[in-house]
Amino acid sequence: MVSFYYSPVMYGLNDVTVPDGGSSFGARIYYPSEEVEVRDVPILGGRYPLVAFAHGDRRAERSLCPADRTEDYKRWGSVLHLLARCGFVVISPAMDDVLSDSEAAAIRLEK
Repeated sequence: MVSFYYSPVMYGLNDVTVPDGGSSFGARIYYPSEEVEVRDVPILGGRYPLVAFAHGDRRAERSLCPADRTEDYKRWGSVLHLLARCGFVVISPAMDDVLSDSEAAAIRLEK
């Protein structure tokens, strides 16, 4: 496996819909790439470790904007793209509907 820690590469991201029984949930995937563009670009050839990222629950903090929490999984790009640039594939699934149930949240991360 190639390490990009000292020589980061570019990154790409894709928004996907993951089937979940009779429903589905959104997820954003970050990955190493050689392209200057970010959206829907090819992954850089190779094998990469996978990081599953679960965002936290901010329901208790009403002052945070925006009020809609359904897209929180997309709001971590300033952190998660750095992992992709260093040779990780990162998936950030929507967790807003399962955060109150730790078992359901764990199952979501396993999908």
